[in-house]
Amino acid sequence: MAAEVGEFIAVMREVFPEVVVGDTEPLAGASAPASYTGWLETFRRVNGYDLAFLHVDVDWGRPTWADAVKTIEDFGRRFGVPVGIIYTGNLQDASDEAWLSIAGERVRLHTFSGSTSDSDVLVFAPFEPVRGIRLLRIETTLSPSWVAWREIEVIAAE
Repeated sequence: MAAEVGEFIAVMREVFPEVVVGDTEPLAGASAPASYTGWLETFRRVNGYDLAFLHVDVDWGRPTWADAVKTIEDFGRRFGVPVGIIYTGNLQDASDEAWLSIAGERVRLHTFSGSTSDSDVLVFAPFEPVRGIRLLRIETTLSPSWVAWREIEVIAAE
């Protein structure tokens, strides 16, 4: 399969020399992270170069999806192939709004809950740096008055 994909990429590059080609694979059923990491290794060995990316289409009903994706992402980082997740809602969602809401919840990194007082400091410090963030959203869901944010500090990963 890796040879056939490599041949297809070669044909595409004859017409579109700057084309970027990666792969999207479903993380479903009994599939294990080794299938995906093995695919990236096989593609490199057969073709002499890497896929530009691997996007994982997650089966959200799979109880261990987060651990599996983390294993694949960690491998991709070490191997030099960016790994991304396709965030979706559920097929049975009753409306587009419900679908988008569920997809958005799956992207959320952290939620603070509870009450705060003036001068309280809220800190979210993940165990590992979170990379690739393009948007930071801070939303206050309940407040007796205007929120006065004195300082918001985002420290980039080195």
